[in-house]
Parts: sequence; structure tokens; C-alpha cells
Amino acid sequence: MMDVNIFFVILGALVCGLYFYKSKYKNYTFIYTLLLIPLLYFSINMIDEAMTADETGYINTFIHMDQMERGTISWVKGTYQYRISEIFSGTICFLFNRLFTISDNQLVLIYKYTHWILYFGVTFLIAQIWKKIFDYDVNSIKYRMSNAAVLMILIGAPIACLLLKVCNYDAGCVYFGIAGLSLLILAAKKNAPKIAFAGALVALLSCLEKCIGLPYWAVCATAAGALTYKTTKSVKKTILADLAVLGSSYTLCYLSLIYIRLIQGSGIVDLNIGAALFPLYFIAWDFLATSTAQIDFTILNSNTDIACQYIAFMAISVILFSFILAVGEHIYNKYHTSRKCRIIFGLFSIAIIIGGIVVSFVLTRSLYPCKDFPENVYVPKARMVGGIYFFNTQTKWGYLLATMFDAVSVVLTNQPTAYLLIFLFACVIMMKSKQIYDEYYLFLIEIFVLLLPSAYTLSGAPRAPRYFGVSILMLPILSVYMIGRYMYEDGRVKSIMVQRFSGVLLYISILVEMILYIPNYVCFSPLWLYRNEEFRTTVRQGEWENGEAMMWGEDFAIAGNKVMELIGPQDDYGQYTLYYSYGSLWLKNPGFNRISMYSGLDNLSWTDKDYYLFTKFMIYRKTPPEFLRLVTPDAVISYKGEIAVWIYRGDKIKDYSAWFES
Repeated sequence: MMDVNIFFVILGALVCGLYFYKSKYKNYTFIYTLLLIPLLYFSINMIDEAMTADETGYINTFIHMDQMERGTISWVKGTYQYRISEIFSGTICFLFNRLFTISDNQLVLIYKYTHWILYFGVTFLIAQIWKKIFDYDVNSIKYRMSNAAVLMILIGAPIACLLLKVCNYDAGCVYFGIAGLSLLILAAKKNAPKIAFAGALVALLSCLEKCIGLPYWAVCATAAGALTYKTTKSVKKTILADLAVLGSSYTLCYLSLIYIRLIQGSGIVDLNIGAALFPLYFIAWDFLATSTAQIDFTILNSNTDIACQYIAFMAISVILFSFILAVGEHIYNKYHTSRKCRIIFGLFSIAIIIGGIVVSFVLTRSLYPCKDFPENVYVPKARMVGGIYFFNTQTKWGYLLATMFDAVSVVLTNQPTAYLLIFLFACVIMMKSKQIYDEYYLFLIEIFVLLLPSAYTLSGAPRAPRYFGVSILMLPILSVYMIGRYMYEDGRVKSIMVQRFSGVLLYISILVEMILYIPNYVCFSPLWLYRNEEFRTTVRQGEWENGEAMMWGEDFAIAGNKVMELIGPQDDYGQYTLYYSYGSLWLKNPGFNRISMYSGLDNLSWTDKDYYLFTKFMIYRKTPPEFLRLVTPDAVISYKGEIAVWIYRGDKIKDYSAWFES
């Protein structure tokens, strides 16, 4: 029987081939389809085995949406956001539950595969938008390489593999955010406010999936009015356009919650303005109303008045900024079209990137309470889930500077080296070009996605790459566009060969870096980020550097396969026990017992049939056990030589059992 993962690679390849054929690639269809197959594999491998920390509760919440009366916090959260997942995958699981007798484990697999299919489809929607933005001659190499590059980035980038395989809010927030911003660029290029209006509604889907998608919707909603003013010069029509975007967005929010309530039955949340419009006001309400960024879902039903105030404020802001954007375009066209301005912007962008590279090597991020604050270190107020990130900076301004460049470092260390090279090349091309730089909204979105990670970190959001997915994916796409826009194509054989050779080298470099991180889930860092042996083989309490191999629950399945290699084929895996420190779910577990190593000494055993899985992501939160240095592990999970999980047989570490009491 064919492996399901292989089936999906073949299915994906057929879809890609059809896309290229319909895009008039002609004789090149087969070649570009072949190039995408490895990236498809990266996006699907181990999808039916590994489960990350977020997925267990998240999926279990939505495969039984009609059991909302259980009233757990997961269901409460799911009523306010995660609505795209509920509407799509939740509906599918709801129907399977009603029509068939099916186990929860089978429902989990259905959820994971339908999630992959949905966002795989969204990547083609985005690629189609960019094909229209490029608007190149269909017979040119620039047309083929640019369109294929966008699809490769959206499917095969490290963060894309996480988005496609991990079932939580990240994929919907990121991909619909990118789709909305892409439609805005297309709308500006064609002077079509209706396309911007569509972009705002698509970006709204990002908010419906996760409230941090609000900035993408806000940009698209504001620009819809600004483009209306640009094309009509009518204040009245501009205000009406803004109100149309706002009214349509509010209506979709209501309809999404009404639909979910129909599936849920009675539900546990009142249908009111506060609940229905949660995705459009919560992030602002949370940061302005409290000193922390922790989400309290239990009180929002009583905050209808507050929600109304913020919605009214948002409406006024959208209308106001629509006119500000329109005026800004006039100023921009007057001054920024000069080559001097383009050089300044290019150098500014390069300086930010260089700063992010330097910070990747020299800056160490610490987390309280895993590590105490040293004396004279500035303690920030920004919090998330009870932890405080801090650096060895003594002043507030030093902390702000470190935080901003740390955010840039997060973006860079989660991109293949090729992405960095094309970004730098795009900056150089833009500065050298003699063409007029007249794309105001493209410029704004470049600035937006470049600075947004810093804004998120300053507001207290986690530094996890998935929160910066829009920037991580949009920057290389924008770079591809800039290169195509400003690089002259003369059609000479020599020029074409150089372009093809450069493209092949970049493609190979991406494959090499991605292969080093199979199975592709959370861990990734580019080849240029290489640290010494001490760093790669140890763990430091309370310290976490960008690009470090920190797993997210998928470690249990990967380590389980390692243990199977160690012990060989068995008739009864139930005689073996895996003691985990973080991840605990393995969909293809052949029968291993699972016990948390933190469940108390009375529940632990130290025989040759016990295996302990020490995941760096959890170990760094307390004093690391000394045996990680003193005792050779039976196996490790490592990426590019950096250990992420240590695997020990129980009888080898029984003399160190005191650590498990701490």
C-alpha cells in the first residue's frame, strides 16, 4: 500500500504541474514541477507521525465541536478566534463524526491532511496574485523563474513547512495575511480599489484565525479608501468605501461566529459584539487595558461596551488614515522617485539586515523566571505567558535597540541563505537602476514587513518565528519582484545563461540547508549561522539564541523512531517505556509506554528497557543535568551538529536520579 505522505507528494506535484501548464510554461512545465517535488516532500514528511505542543489540545478541541458544553478553556478560546480552522477542518470532522463511526486518532489524521490541503491551495491563490503583479512576457525566463520562485517560497521555506504541517492558528494568520497584502499591491498596480477591498476581506480571515493578524487587515482596509480617493478624488466616495470595508468585515465576523454556533450547538459564549468582533479589537484592548499580554477569555462577554468603543475608534482611524495615505502618496511621488532617496532606502535596509546578522552571533536572549535578572540589567515590562525576555542591557534604550535587532535576527535565522542573498541583491539592483521608483504601496509594504517583527517584540509578543511568518515569507517574495522589476533583460544567450546558473545555485543551496533539517518542522538555521562545539552540544539555563535547535513537541515521535533503531524490531514494544520531557504524542507509536519524567521518582524506572528523552526546549528552563556533559548518550537528535534532544537508556543515568527531584 502506498505511503500516504508519498501520495500527497504525488498529488501536490500533479497540482503544481497543472498550475505551470495553465500558466503557459509549455515545454518547461515538467522541469519546474520536478524542482518543486523536494519542497513538497519537506512540507509533508512525518505529518502523520509527529504532533507539536500546540496541536494536541487544538485539534482535540475542533474534532468534537458539538461538545462545547465541556467548557474547557480551549473551547472558550476557540469561540473567539481560530474560526477558519473551525469552519473548514472543524466542519469536515463534524460531518465525519455524524456520517461514520470513526476513531479520534483517525479524525486527527483527517484534520492534519485537510489542513495541509487548504493552505496548499491558498499558496496557489497567492502565486496567482503575484503572477498578475509580475505581468511579464509569458515566454520570458523572468516570467517562469519569478512565478516559480513565489510558489517555492510559499511551499518549501522552513517556516512554510511548519505552517503546512502544524495544525494551529499560524497557517491561517500568515497565509491569509500575505494574500491580503498581495492583493493590495495588485490593487495599487492596477489602480483598482475593488481589489483592495477584496484584499481587506481576505486579510480579515487572518484576524479570524488569530487576533495578531489585525495589522494586515488594518493596512488593507485603510488602503482601500486611499485608492478610492486616488481614483475618484471624492471625499464622500472615500468615506463610503471605508465604511463598506468596515461594514463587510464586521458582518463576516458575525456570520463566522453564527455559523460556528450552529455547529457547536448551545455553545458557551454569548453572541454579542464583544464575542463576534473579538478578532478586530482584542489585540488593541489587551495591550492598552492591561500591563501584560496574557489573554483572559473569561471576561470578554461583559465587555460589549469596550468593544463598541474600540470598533468606533477603529472606524474613525481607518477613515482618517485613508486620507493620510492618499496625501502621503503625493509627497512620496514628489520626493522618493529620485535615485538619491532609493539609495538611502537601500542602504537603510542593508544596515538593518547587517545589524540582524551581527546580533545573531553576539546577542543572547534570557528568559525570566528560568534565569534571574542580573544586577543593573534593565527589566522590561512586556510579558507573555508569565515570562519576561531580557538582554544584558543596562538601559531602556539599550533594551529597545537589542529587541528590535533581535526581531530582525529571528527573521534572518529562519530563512535559507539564498533568501538573504536575493534580498541584498534586490537592494543593490534598486539603488543602481535608472528607472523611476513609482510604487508607493509596494514601498510601504516593504517597510511594514521589515519593521513589523520589531513592533511585535516590543509589544511583548513571543519571539517565535511563526509569529513573524508574514515578514519571513514576504521579504523574499518582494525581493524577487524587485530584481525582476529593475534588472534589465536583453534576451542575449549569455544573460539568460547567467540567470539560469544563478537560479540553479540558489535552488541547490536551499535544498542543502533544508535537507540538514529533515524532518522539517520547527528547527532551522542557515549555513552562515554556525556556532562552536561547546554551544552545539550543551544547553544553558534560561538562555536561548536565535536559530538554536529548539523543538516543539515533534521531538517525541522523532526520538521514538531513534529508539526503535537502537532496540531493533520487537514483537512487544509495550515492554519499553519512553520518559519524555516535552512532546508526548506519536501517532504511529507501535506500543511504547509513555510517562513524563517529571511525574515523580516513584513513577520512574532505570532499567535497560527505559529510555529518557531530554529535549533542550524544556531542559533550558531549569538547571541542566550534569550527565549531559559526563555521560555519552545512546543517541541524539541533532541538526547541523547541534543537539536538540539527548536520548539515554535508564540504567546509564540511574546514579543521577536526584536531578529529577529538583
